[in-house]
Amino acid sequence: MPACAEIPDAMQSVTDVAFHSSEQQTQHKELSVARQKRDHTDIQLILRYLLDRNTFTVDTALRSISSGKEAEATVNAEQAKGVGNKILSSMIGNTVVDFTFKKKDPAVTMALKAKSSNLHDDLVHVHSMLLVQRLVTTVKNTNGCLEDAFAFEVCSVPASLFDSGGLPRQGTKAALATYIWTSTKQVNGVIPDDVTYVIDGGLLLHLLPWCRGSTYNQLTQSYADFLIRHVGKGTVVFDGYSCGPTTKDAAHL
Repeated sequence: MPACAEIPDAMQSVTDVAFHSSEQQTQHKELSVARQKRDHTDIQLILRYLLDRNTFTVDTALRSISSGKEAEATVNAEQAKGVGNKILSSMIGNTVVDFTFKKKDPAVTMALKAKSSNLHDDLVHVHSMLLVQRLVTTVKNTNGCLEDAFAFEVCSVPASLFDSGGLPRQGTKAALATYIWTSTKQVNGVIPDDVTYVIDGGLLLHLLPWCRGSTYNQLTQSYADFLIRHVGKGTVVFDGYSCGPTTKDAAHL
């Protein structure tokens, strides 16, 4: 134990005997060079994660560290201890039969708010599995059509647009491009001379390999030569990362 480490150290000083071990024999695996390198790599990974998601800001709003989403005013997960003590206080003097645990008493988390929907100006917590079970039971008891019962999204947000964490899904540009190429007919015609080409900057980055040791000036010149050789007159467009909400927010996170 670390608390008793002084005792063997004192015994070694008195007897003038020192204990040494090697990595190949009895050295603890936590002290090996490989484990130290792994620990250092993990620490750097955590630091990079926290640098991108700085928690020590002047903003007092409650937000998720992983997604950056700001919590609503009704979320009180940071007061979980006080909420729990309040529930325990309400139990004092009541028997198990008499006490009723109300759904409005527990702490409200961001995950719970994400599964909520407004129904006639009232906030209703949606449990997807319970909703599915009720729909199936209702259809079986009323001889209804199961297909009609599931004609709408059984969730608070469209699953086709948002993932399980509530973040917007990234667009599958490759699938869209494949569909355009296969669905459109090839046009056989003469391209006029007064045409200005618009090139996607993100696509352009992947067209040329970056050689080891190349400078940014050399890379920029290689892209310029490529455009002059294959396009001639054209405009390269890069989507900027502005401060406001954009379609690139999911990629940023």
